[in-house]
Amino acid sequence: MTSEMAVLGFGCILLLVGIIGGGLEIKELKIPKIGTTTRFIAVVCGVILIVVGIYLTGSKDKKANPSISPVDRAAAVTPEAAVPQQSKEAAAVTPEATVSQQQNAKDANYTKAIIGSWTNTMTLADGTIYEYTDRYSADGLVFETASIHYKGGGIISLRASFRWYIKDGYLYTKVESSNHPILAPIGQMKSSKILNISSKTLETIDPTDGQRVIDSRVE
Repeated sequence: MTSEMAVLGFGCILLLVGIIGGGLEIKELKIPKIGTTTRFIAVVCGVILIVVGIYLTGSKDKKANPSISPVDRAAAVTPEAAVPQQSKEAAAVTPEATVSQQQNAKDANYTKAIIGSWTNTMTLADGTIYEYTDRYSADGLVFETASIHYKGGGIISLRASFRWYIKDGYLYTKVESSNHPILAPIGQMKSSKILNISSKTLETIDPTDGQRVIDSRVE
């Protein structure tokens, strides 16, 4: 039993003694009378002890569950907690993240601009003439029709489809179907760095040999 409860209980006993000290008889139980002065002192002491016990109990509860005043709450807010979440996210943006966002926006612009048909006639180092037309669709497919004129007089017609996408400024293609698996084997992948896409031309460079290719848009 705690001291607060002991004080409170003893006060209740004294108060009870003071109240029934005038004498009480219930069947076989008989409580003798005590003096008026003694009863008065018992009542006063009992009330005082009850009040003290209640006060001590309340003080203990306050210590166990301290309350925080509005001033304390304001003082408890750290500078970091006062920073809005949006400001933290903005502060966390690094130069690398900014460059990445800019590159993503550039890739999106290239992806829109490349839609349509492009044609070119290239003369290779051995004298072979390569004529082709590539048609890029928004669903990620490109269809190519080409004629390859060999210096000795032979001609090969090529029909192929590719899966394409643009990432980090590069155009990636992968052969999905081909009527000439030697020239365009299924599954073959190729990448070209995009230099520029305008309303008239598509400029790319092959990263393996540095060859620059300029296709013209088919009106």
